[in-house]
Amino acid sequence: MKMPKVKANRYWNNHKNVDSAFDNLEKELGHIPTSREFRDVNECAFKAIANGRYNSDIKTWNGYLTYRDKKVNQERGIWTPKKIDEAFDTLESQLKKTPSQDEFKRKYFGAFDSIVSGRYAKEVTSWNAYLKKRDKETNVDLTNWSPKAIDEAFDTLERKLGKTPTSVEFHNLHGAALRAISKGRYDSKVHSWPEYLIHRGKKPYRTRTNPIRIFEDILENGGTQ
Repeated sequence: MKMPKVKANRYWNNHKNVDSAFDNLEKELGHIPTSREFRDVNECAFKAIANGRYNSDIKTWNGYLTYRDKKVNQERGIWTPKKIDEAFDTLESQLKKTPSQDEFKRKYFGAFDSIVSGRYAKEVTSWNAYLKKRDKETNVDLTNWSPKAIDEAFDTLERKLGKTPTSVEFHNLHGAALRAISKGRYDSKVHSWPEYLIHRGKKPYRTRTNPIRIFEDILENGGTQ
């Protein structure tokens, strides 16, 4: 039930209620809320601050953060596209995989905020859009590769080649599908190309090098689509 406007205004005129709302959101997010995040959840509380009802000397978000001894959101300005990419590349190297939205957000919140606010690029306003801009595999890419879709892609390529595709040949056309296999999304018991071939009743290629190691090398060196 929505609180009546007059009652809501009175409630948020109490600075303790505003502070409590801020503290709860900060705890929930794991970082200091931006003005947009706080406004989206507590619009009336935000208006109380902006209208000076919280404190007649405080009428801006940064003013409120300073008053609460919080770090002011000034780091946005330092996150140029180049620095955002460098932060992403550093984290990707540390994790040895494409960072998830939550992983990047926790480590570089200012950079993440710049991305979703369109300051990295006007056409990029989401994490998946950023990943696509960087030619990285997105969560959507993995989700699209159902077991049926993977099998159909394999069968089509097999007919085209006239032979069982190697992991390299399959990766060149369907990198995200190969990644889905390695993550067990095709089948929880299948995590490599030889295992996939056996599962499909195909004969794995015999090589002098460990075929699973080859498969892992492909993924580490750009197993994306």
